Amino acid sequence: MSENNSNQVAGNCGPACEGESLIIEVTGKEHPEGHSFRIFDETNYEQQEWLERQLEVDPLDNSVLHVWPWQRGLSHNLWLDISAEEGAAIRVPLFESVTSTKREMEKQQNRILPLVPLTLIHDPEPEPGQPKEQLVPVRPGFIYVFRNGRLWRELEVQYADSGVMEFRDVRLTDYRQDGRKGVTEDRRPALGKAQPAIWIPVSEMSRSLLSEFEMAFSEVQWSAQRIAYLEASHSARKERCQSLKGPEPLPEVAPQPEDRKKPGCLMSLFKLPEMRLREPYLEQNLSRPWKSVYDLKGQYSRNLYAQAKEEAEAFAANKESASSAWENAGYRDSALKGSASVRLAALESQLSGDEGELWQALGETGDSLAESRDAGYTGVILQDHLFCVRHHVSLALSAQSLIETVAQLAQKSKHIDSAYLVQSVILPEKLGGKKNPLNEFARHLDTTYFGPLHMSLRSAQRRIAREELARAQKLVADTIKSKEYQSVLADLFTLKKEDYIEGFAVCSNIFQVLCQNPNDWDPESERAVTNEEQVRDANDLLLKIIEEGSDQPLHAMIFPSDELLKSRAETPAPEECGDGRCRPNDLQGISESLPEIENSQSLTAVALAAVAKDEKSLDLVTELKRWSAAVNTLLDSLQKHSQALLNKLKSRSYSISAKFYGPLLRMAKARDPDLFGTVELVARNAVPQGWLMIGISDPEIGLKYGLTEADHEYRHKANLHKRLYGELYDEEGNLLATTSKSRLDLSADDVDPGTSRHAREMQVFAAPADSEVIETHRQLRSTTKWERFLDHARIPYLVFAIETLNLTSELRLQSQITNDKGFARMGAGALSALADLTFAGSLAAERISVVVQ
Repeated sequence: MSENNSNQVAGNCGPACEGESLIIEVTGKEHPEGHSFRIFDETNYEQQEWLERQLEVDPLDNSVLHVWPWQRGLSHNLWLDISAEEGAAIRVPLFESVTSTKREMEKQQNRILPLVPLTLIHDPEPEPGQPKEQLVPVRPGFIYVFRNGRLWRELEVQYADSGVMEFRDVRLTDYRQDGRKGVTEDRRPALGKAQPAIWIPVSEMSRSLLSEFEMAFSEVQWSAQRIAYLEASHSARKERCQSLKGPEPLPEVAPQPEDRKKPGCLMSLFKLPEMRLREPYLEQNLSRPWKSVYDLKGQYSRNLYAQAKEEAEAFAANKESASSAWENAGYRDSALKGSASVRLAALESQLSGDEGELWQALGETGDSLAESRDAGYTGVILQDHLFCVRHHVSLALSAQSLIETVAQLAQKSKHIDSAYLVQSVILPEKLGGKKNPLNEFARHLDTTYFGPLHMSLRSAQRRIAREELARAQKLVADTIKSKEYQSVLADLFTLKKEDYIEGFAVCSNIFQVLCQNPNDWDPESERAVTNEEQVRDANDLLLKIIEEGSDQPLHAMIFPSDELLKSRAETPAPEECGDGRCRPNDLQGISESLPEIENSQSLTAVALAAVAKDEKSLDLVTELKRWSAAVNTLLDSLQKHSQALLNKLKSRSYSISAKFYGPLLRMAKARDPDLFGTVELVARNAVPQGWLMIGISDPEIGLKYGLTEADHEYRHKANLHKRLYGELYDEEGNLLATTSKSRLDLSADDVDPGTSRHAREMQVFAAPADSEVIETHRQLRSTTKWERFLDHARIPYLVFAIETLNLTSELRLQSQITNDKGFARMGAGALSALADLTFAGSLAAERISVVVQ
């Protein structure tokens, strides 16, 4: 406490020395300079400086009393001034209508607690006797404190060079407008002098104030829209913030284990583990991040990396060492369990010979809570759901990379080609649905994980990698299925300009993880690592997020509603879009102007900007074009992962319909209204006159059933054979399609697909013949060098997806007609259409694979 004109009174003075007084107690001791009290009348208009000058400070063992002489019946308001690095002090209201108070033997009637924010990291598989939630300091970011529903303080969390947390206030009064919710600017610098704790009033005239306060941690500074929304919505604050909960802890009493898992709970710092400051990026790659936080010597990650290198070397050495490494990896308490990232780093070191910088020793440091603990400050638990999301997703992506890296190492095995041949030809019990005659020779082979065959294939390491993917996918699914965890991503989806990309980047990674089947990830492995129920739960969660009418919070953040697209010219009130809902204009604008990286909060935006600045990174002329290409590639990935899952689940009757493809189309319209604004999903029998089904027919370029004349002259790049040859039969052996017209029954009648009963149930993508999307598709299909065309003109992924989906729909429709009418009555045109559509689908698949690459 700093008061230039305060008087020190003896600590043993006691009540006998005092007449009528106002007493404010600040828990803790040795409070640094930077806080001072201001007294105003009840209208907050007249400052009582004459009274402020009579302050006396009385340090006690565990707190400091601030005492003013007071007249009986006098009622005033108290404010707190926080020193600023620039300009006037930052002033916040503390107490209202306080009167004289008698001196209490223990807690005074008016009390302030200095709070130190902590957070929890969940341990999904705690060791025996260990809690499921581990306490750690909060990451660098921002603390938001609401009082009675209004933002009271905004503080930036910074890490000092001395190894402790510091908190700097934003002068909110600079961004307030009288009578209006929210603030006027999205970026607000923290100008307050660094403080070791956040002062919160917890008792006013013996009345608890805890219920008035809600607190939240965010890794980014909230936008003005976000603040306005949270101030306007009690339910949103309840979901996003933590209400403070008592009782007030005693500073020298260790917290109970149950107190360590209650968000908003006040707790003593006494006997908490010693903790270093956080290393967020490193921790995202650790299965047990708190172990690094609790290691003041800074050796945890380095030691873990050394263990991973030993394991990798053991698997590569010989049968005995590989068997031992496999056994150790299976132990429940294995240090490397869940550590796909560090295993990946060890294998990459084998490939490149370089040591990963991420896994170097952190160096020794002190306990970041030591000073706060000694001063008797109080801890408060705030949730950090976004770190949990990033952490689990990072582990899953590392597991995918681990599978690929193990396969690369297997390619270096001396007899790898023979091993692949044996695995694919001899080991399968059946080939093509029939008994494999070569399988009888498998009994002469050592097919254990540590025989010559599987040592060459590195099958044991591949299994570990897929198990890591299965484990991480379950963590991601369990996390994202909570609407509370989804909702916190609104912090990112309410950012502005280039920072808006961050929410989509996180969701792209989530989609990538949820759409996978760990059992299918490695084609060279036949052993399942997880049950189909877990995979189905993950896949279905992604479908719930995508599908029309979804109640999942992420749906509205990623996919704009029809209403938003129609009203995109209107400017909504700030509190109306602070929930993170998709903003079409802002989404379109991300790629249209270069980012202002010096002010960016998004690591993704910074990374993409670096790609755009590098003239060698993309074959495009200007930095803006490279930036636009990088942004659109990221946004395309959301559609790619969605489409990958829908393609995989065709057997479960997920057809082209507005239920899944409507939201994807609306997102494309938001990103590029000029290109996709006229595209609609319509029934196959209700395509408007003058409209075309994209990718199916277009007289302008001679496109019919997905093929142009150029496609008919197509030569396969590998063998130079013209198109494809052969027949398509149904289950009873009837000819359904053929590339030979002599095999067709030319006397039968053709059926117009658009007039069939199935056409009413089939939806296709269509657009006016003179629209930009049709012209873009014509340019693509009219060139014989379309791979080269892609290098110079960006064609959004959805153009290729629409073409493929329409071809799939049309092929399904033709097949249904064939089944209804029967082979004998099908005309030459219908059967030829089946063949053409099948061939067109293969060409479309080739085009889309190039785009994905």
